[in-house]
Formats: sequence, C-alpha cells, structure tokens
Amino acid sequence: MSNKVDKPWGWYRDLERNFFRVIKTIHISPNKKFSLQKHFRRDEFWYILSGSGKITLGSEVKEVTKGEHFSIPRETIHRLEGGPDGIHFLEVQEGECSEDDILRLEDDYGRN
Repeated sequence: MSNKVDKPWGWYRDLERNFFRVIKTIHISPNKKFSLQKHFRRDEFWYILSGSGKITLGSEVKEVTKGEHFSIPRETIHRLEGGPDGIHFLEVQEGECSEDDILRLEDDYGRN
C-alpha cells in the first residue's frame, strides 16, 4: 500500500495502480467535497465503507451512506460530498487511468 496523499478535501491511498486500473481508499473530510467533474477515458465505481454524504450523478443528487455503491460511466458528471462525519469509500477506476483525464466543472479549491 502506498503512502497517504493529502488533498484539500481529505486524503487517499493507492491500493493498486497501473495504466488500466486504479484502486484507492479515499476519505472526504466532514463537509468537504470533490470538484464537480467528469472523465473521458475511464469509468469509476465507488463503494461507501463508512460515513455519509451526498452524491451528484448526472442530474441526480441524493444522500448516501455506508454499504451503497455507484457506477460512474465515463463522461458522466459526478461529485461526492462528505457529511458531518465525512465519508470513506473504495474507488475503482477502469480504462485509461491518468490524472489528466479530469474535467473540473466546479471546484472549491481553485483547481482547473
């Protein structure tokens, strides 16, 4: 397992990484959120391990909690927000898994 990588919204750790698959454990801190984004060359799958929050998936926004899972096909607008206790989840990326495959539509942290 790799070292923890701190982000403005929380942190993640890589469990597996190659060009076609990335598996991460991710923690979004209380009341923080990912940027509203989409990917063009990869699909994602999220499995909520603990905590609660809110997911945006396309035009739908809903509350989420432990045990739920979501498939995020490429080109689908998505975001995950941590609730009052944050949210911890497993993310599996499949396809062409490079960090330049993020189009941020909204970002609270000034990133493009």
